Amino acid sequence: MPTATDRRHAEAVRLRRAGFSFSAIARELGYGPYPSAARYAYLAGVRAEGQTITNTDRQFGVEIEFYNVRPSVVIQALAEVGIDCDYEGYNHHTRPHWKIVRDGSVTSRNTGEGSGLEMVSPILSGTAGLVQLEKVLATMVNVGAKVNLSCGLHVHIDQAGLNETQRKDYFLAYVVNQRLMDRLVAPSRRAFRNSYTQAYRDDDIPTYVQMIETGQQRGSRYHNINVTSYGKYGTFEIRHHQGTLNARKVINWIKLNMALHTWSRTVTEGTTPRAFASVEDMLTTIGVEDDVKTFWLRREAKLNPASVAA
Repeated sequence: MPTATDRRHAEAVRLRRAGFSFSAIARELGYGPYPSAARYAYLAGVRAEGQTITNTDRQFGVEIEFYNVRPSVVIQALAEVGIDCDYEGYNHHTRPHWKIVRDGSVTSRNTGEGSGLEMVSPILSGTAGLVQLEKVLATMVNVGAKVNLSCGLHVHIDQAGLNETQRKDYFLAYVVNQRLMDRLVAPSRRAFRNSYTQAYRDDDIPTYVQMIETGQQRGSRYHNINVTSYGKYGTFEIRHHQGTLNARKVINWIKLNMALHTWSRTVTEGTTPRAFASVEDMLTTIGVEDDVKTFWLRREAKLNPASVAA
């Protein structure tokens, strides 16, 4: 017979799959202001179900910064294609629906809100999640949403089912190859050219590795891969990519990062994932689909016309 703890773990799984953040789950289950407790309850519930979280069903979320259109216009257009979206002013809560929030770092032109805007997804997964994302992006373009250099694209990848060492391996797989990832994003998002997507310096890395291993969530979120989001959302946030409403770019970026995430768990635990020789070497080794590989090799050539991979 299930114990009270078992039932609480099962309820944590149900709430997470319904789109609740770990902070919200902690409040619902009486853990107080401790999202880490809710996260552990969720993982225990998943383990109790005997599930293995694979690359195809790993959850993700996106934040799409934009301007040039009022929230009400976007919300109405999404409603007409069957997608629920609300305007929520400003907050960091995970919702079971799409939401638009204000973003003071983005140009406010034509938004009517005195600031730029950010479209935030609910928790998504698999092909169905990508299809819904594509529909949202197409609708935003159709009603006149735009992006410029003030905008970014953030992708959250759920870390459920990974232990501290596996999370560290994923972080290091990204960081030791951050210069190659630079080649796949606009120059404005590279290295230390953008204060919101800073690269990790060599002397930064041990601090963040220790933070991941111990579960302490300190430090700056303004890096190309933000691991401080793990404490609140159970995710690592990829902030590297420039703002875009192009569904093909967004979906291929998600697939690339999902593949790197999966590959990082195949290396021997406790060893540093290797730095790849080139973008092509990286794409081949981590096993992206052929069309994804072709897309990124073409993007690399376009974004780096006068250079060769180091």
